[in-house]
Amino acid sequence: MALLALQQHDIIKRLNRAGVTETVRAAQVIEATKLFISSELPDYHNELIPQYVRQQVLVIQSANSIAAHLLKQQETLLFQYIKQACSVTIQRLQFKI
Repeated sequence: MALLALQQHDIIKRLNRAGVTETVRAAQVIEATKLFISSELPDYHNELIPQYVRQQVLVIQSANSIAAHLLKQQETLLFQYIKQACSVTIQRLQFKI
C-alpha cells in the first residue's frame, strides 16, 4: 500500500470536518507574527505580544507606544509574511494596552 502525500488543502479539509480550522489558522498567524517581530524588531519582541485573531484583525498587546508605532510602520510587510506563511489574509492591526 502506497502512502499518499497530504497537501495543504487535504489538511484544511480534515480540520474543517473536525471544526477546528479557525483555531489552527489563528495559532499559525500568532506564531508567524512572533517570528516576524523577533526577526524585524528584535529589541521589542518582549513588548509586542500577539493575542488573537478575529475577523481578519490581528490584536497585539503592547504598553510601549514606540514599539507599536514601529510595527505599524511595517504592517504591509507583516501582512505579506502572514499571507505567505499561513495563507491567511489579515486586513488590519489593533493594539491593546
